[in-house]
Amino acid sequence: MKNKIRKILIREIVPYDFAGSRFTGEEVRNIMKEAFDKGESVILDFQGIEGITQSFGDEIVGIFTRIHGVEFVKNNIKLENANEKVKSILNWVIKYSKKIHNLSMENNNAVIIRPDIAFSQKISSSVSSSG
Repeated sequence: MKNKIRKILIREIVPYDFAGSRFTGEEVRNIMKEAFDKGESVILDFQGIEGITQSFGDEIVGIFTRIHGVEFVKNNIKLENANEKVKSILNWVIKYSKKIHNLSMENNNAVIIRPDIAFSQKISSSVSSSG
């Protein structure tokens, strides 16, 4: 993990004990992205959250896995107070997102972030020089 850590209390963003919408997941993801952009890692605190949907999980870990890879997620996102249901869904999302990330890296293709968003990234092993 990085030196500075930002703790995100999911229950402060999600009004119920179930995080069910992609929209609220997107809110959490935006806070996470802001932390990462500042060189911080994050702790997601699920105190008071009984369950999440796959869509919510995709927003908070899946998109980062597809863009940056599973090692980025392991090194920069930690969980607190997550029950087994929440962990199971997040692990499933990471697993399928890892496959997409690896496939896109192997095929030098665009990374599919979300069905409605594509991040075009041409991977090149050559170093460009300015002249």
